[in-house]
Amino acid sequence: MNDIIFYQKINKNHKDQVGNKAFNIHKLDKHGVGIGKFIVLTTHFFDNILETKELRILKAELNSCNTGSLDKHKTDISQQFKNIRIYINQRDFTKDIQQKLAKAVVKLKANKYAVRSSANFEDGVNCSFAGLFDTFLGVSKDNLMDAIKRCYASIFSLQVLTYCLYNKLDFSQIKMAVIIQKMVEAEKGGVIFTSNIFNHKENQIVIEAAKGLGEKVVSGLVNPQRLIFNKATGRCINGQIGMQKQVLNFNEAFKLFKLALKIEKLFSSPQDIEWAIEKGKIYVLQSRQIT
Repeated sequence: MNDIIFYQKINKNHKDQVGNKAFNIHKLDKHGVGIGKFIVLTTHFFDNILETKELRILKAELNSCNTGSLDKHKTDISQQFKNIRIYINQRDFTKDIQQKLAKAVVKLKANKYAVRSSANFEDGVNCSFAGLFDTFLGVSKDNLMDAIKRCYASIFSLQVLTYCLYNKLDFSQIKMAVIIQKMVEAEKGGVIFTSNIFNHKENQIVIEAAKGLGEKVVSGLVNPQRLIFNKATGRCINGQIGMQKQVLNFNEAFKLFKLALKIEKLFSSPQDIEWAIEKGKIYVLQSRQIT
């Protein structure tokens, strides 16, 4: 099994190793959608680095909780999680791992990186884990190791455990792959919903945009430009302008609309798409099913 896979080498047999998020980005690339180059630290890499006997036992114990016992022992469990995160963040990678990672990262030809989670349960058909695992943007080479460890450590939180219990998922079986992606220096960015999540109309596409990184839109840090398109006609039926006035021109907005149609067709389901524009080119950073 591979520890690190370059995005162009991913195939259908790697899905469990790279996680749904990475596999979806790979699928976009295969169908001509612009993406940021990336490598994946696979779940096998995760096993080699972090799957100690102590962690396996603790995860199994936590998985035996139910919502009632979680409420009763929340303070103790929270402290256990804190100790695990400290352990992970303080753990050093071996020289062999560091050299292997440094060699792989060179292929991306980047000065800054986005480090994203791609856990085995994440961005699934029924469960997205949206916002529960950490993402780090604009990471330098010197800080890559720390970002990777913090990404791993983000598994161990009350929010993730609660989400697993609520969705009847086995917390002890979470495995984290990590995407290291060439950072797109976005002049504009945002999200697209290929089904209107605000009024639940499946025949509408919603595009939200802001200047700079789309993460600001995802995190709710800005009031974005919001455009709503009729999916069948391509007509913009509502252009709600927020504080970020006229972020997209008509040509950019229509290209994003057409791209959204293509991606929804590719995945055969309504999609939540994160995008960015750099020097006039549209990049899709990730796409997940709307759940």
